[in-house]
Amino acid sequence: MEEKDKKRNLNSQGNARMLSEAERLSIHDHDHITPLEYYRMVTKDGKIRVIKTHRNEGESIFDSSSETKINIEEEILNLKRQLLSERDKLHAEQGDKKELLRVYKELESKQKSSHIISRIHSEAVSKYLSSKEFRSQFEHGKETFAVVVSIDIRRSTELMLKAKNPTEYSDFITGLSDKLSKAIINNFGIFDKFTGDGILAFFPKFYSGEEAVLRALIAAEECHAIFDDHYKSSRDKFTVFIKDVGLGVGIDCGTVSIANTSSELTVVGRPVVYACRFSGAKAGDTLLNLEPYEQLINMDHPMIKDIEESEIHIKNEGVALAFKVRIDSNKYEYKTAYPWDVFKDDKTPTQQPEDIHREMKDKKGA
Repeated sequence: MEEKDKKRNLNSQGNARMLSEAERLSIHDHDHITPLEYYRMVTKDGKIRVIKTHRNEGESIFDSSSETKINIEEEILNLKRQLLSERDKLHAEQGDKKELLRVYKELESKQKSSHIISRIHSEAVSKYLSSKEFRSQFEHGKETFAVVVSIDIRRSTELMLKAKNPTEYSDFITGLSDKLSKAIINNFGIFDKFTGDGILAFFPKFYSGEEAVLRALIAAEECHAIFDDHYKSSRDKFTVFIKDVGLGVGIDCGTVSIANTSSELTVVGRPVVYACRFSGAKAGDTLLNLEPYEQLINMDHPMIKDIEESEIHIKNEGVALAFKVRIDSNKYEYKTAYPWDVFKDDKTPTQQPEDIHREMKDKKGA
């Protein structure tokens, strides 16, 4: 009997081997084990071994410590799998959050750009979308040198009262504003706003070039002609046709601060104030303040026919010196290059929001 036990123990030790992970997970499937034998799990030097040994009939295949060990190992394995799964999900979520944040910023930028695009030249729109350097010139709070043009419809109250009805006057004003804004934009100015009885525009140096004051004068001359033609063609909208009405245009220049919100693009500063005050000129007149006058003198451009000293009464300030300028716009030579061409394009063109959303869908589909 002792000899048989020794042989059995020796045989068990000889059959001892490392238990693979797959075997640990499948060891519960023991249909092949005879009633008198089973694999006992023991630990040695921190390693799990399986030993083939004798099992009494009715005896549990695993003792309590072995079952606990297996359960812990299985729990650890499951937790590792869960951890890996959660880590992958977290990485995916973080990637999605970054992508969404990028899309949001891109969309916010586009929304902030949409109200600018309608105020500038069509060729400038292409540069605006392709050049970060050019876009940065429009940033809120940025200071820049600009020529400011304020246009006022003189005797606008009388015009409104002489209209056949409010709708007729509204149509008259809307059509006029549209034509005036195009004259500003076509002469490389930026259309600011319609004020109700006129418009405000500005010609920043970075956008309109070194000859911004000349472009402003050409635009002003065109606006006078536009009003005369538009008013004459709209006689049927009025009960009385007043002849001494027209535009008063005021021009000043200097440093202004750009105010760029989600819906408006305007400028603030001293030149804006005095351009508006000088637009109180008589119908048909364009008045310049001192600084734009000095710029014209220094340019000595052939399109300037003559400059006449004038004056304007400014409420609470008194009488101020002003200048009337007669020009010959035919002598102005338009250059082939646009003023904004000096700004470099980005290496990668700015994406449209719809392109970004399409990229996200493609990534998720992959």
